[in-house]
Amino acid sequence: MPALHGLEYPIRPNLGELQEL
Repeated sequence: MPALHGLEYPIRPNLGELQEL
């Protein structure tokens, strides 16, 4: 999966983006 930022995909902030934030 591409680096989807939670900011771009607020629908799925549970994909691991929270770790980057």
